[in-house]
Amino acid sequence: MLVSIMEKCADPMTTPAKLEYYNYFLNEALPVESHVGSSLHDVLSHEISSRSLRAKQECIDWLTFTYFYRRIQLNPSFYDVKDTSHLGISEYLSELIENTLNDLAQAQMIELEDEDEEEEEEVISPLNGAMIAAYHNVSYLTMKEFSRLDNKAQNAWYTRGDHLGIRIRIATYS
Repeated sequence: MLVSIMEKCADPMTTPAKLEYYNYFLNEALPVESHVGSSLHDVLSHEISSRSLRAKQECIDWLTFTYFYRRIQLNPSFYDVKDTSHLGISEYLSELIENTLNDLAQAQMIELEDEDEEEEEEVISPLNGAMIAAYHNVSYLTMKEFSRLDNKAQNAWYTRGDHLGIRIRIATYS
């Protein structure tokens, strides 16, 4: 392949059959899918701990501004969306946010509170685990495991290679 730096072009030297193959990949854009769905717990935890998101509806609205929402409309089978209508995608996003927030609440990362009996909007408050995870970029699964430790494991002594005792204590606040 001859490459000219000054002209910013490349001339592939190949057979005509392979030239067609290379032209296809050079001229056609390949679809890139979003993987926010696989890391949504961590992303939402970080956004909630920075107080960017304070309610479920804000989470759904935030998700509609992402590349993930655009790709759901164009490739629903990749994201396992059954109904591609506007209402179907809205229900999918609502269920996804609901399940993710419930998982975060069970992991003691966030707290879901009813603001008012008349309104059905729940207020989302970050707990210490979410703030620690956001600051240190730790997965919510790791923080979930830390919150499961009992008191004996929370006050364990560990020894490093230089034989200095380091006490690791994980405090849970309520």
